[in-house]
Amino acid sequence: MSGSGGTGTTAASTPDMPTKPLMGGIAQLSCEDHVAWTGGKPLADWTALEAQNPIYESPNQLWARYASASQKAYNYRKTGLSTKFKLGNDLKNFQQSVCEKMLDCGLDTIAYLVDPVDPTLVKNVITDHARYTVLSADALSVAQKAKYDEYDIQNDRAAKTMLLDSLDKDLKKDLLDSTKTSDTFHIYWLQLIKILQSVSVERFDRIKARIRKRHPWQFD
Repeated sequence: MSGSGGTGTTAASTPDMPTKPLMGGIAQLSCEDHVAWTGGKPLADWTALEAQNPIYESPNQLWARYASASQKAYNYRKTGLSTKFKLGNDLKNFQQSVCEKMLDCGLDTIAYLVDPVDPTLVKNVITDHARYTVLSADALSVAQKAKYDEYDIQNDRAAKTMLLDSLDKDLKKDLLDSTKTSDTFHIYWLQLIKILQSVSVERFDRIKARIRKRHPWQFD
């Protein structure tokens, strides 16, 4: 399936058929039951998924059509990891867990952003954060956000909430202080990396200062 063209638009729907996501498709669950699903790697111009015939791989990618089930599905998507990440924890393991959660829930598309060097490519800011600065990502994310359909907008909001809910209270406060509600998930993630790197540098500087204060005879 391919996404509909146009900036910030979605394909027309019928009373019996949900609107098709730009970044996803429509799944037929029964003769009369069709639901939308999201997820997958996007094209750089944000018109469709990169795969020519994409399929969903997890039932958590499905968007329920009725209020109660839809609310439960959204609440699951935005729920953070059970083990909260804090300073000193393994960032690589955290990255992997966040990626797995987003992939399972069809939020992974939101983590992709146009490469700052090659505009024909997209990269995942979670695993490729070293390619971006907050400043370079901000301009790219604003342009990309302008192309989001209603599914993308809701997924971006859910991804940000999920990330915040995956952090301990101190990191969550630091991240909230460093971001705006209008920022995309890309900026939330990159600001988190910036916070972690800043703390690491400060810790390294303190270690160096302690070493400089020690006298030669204090070393074995």
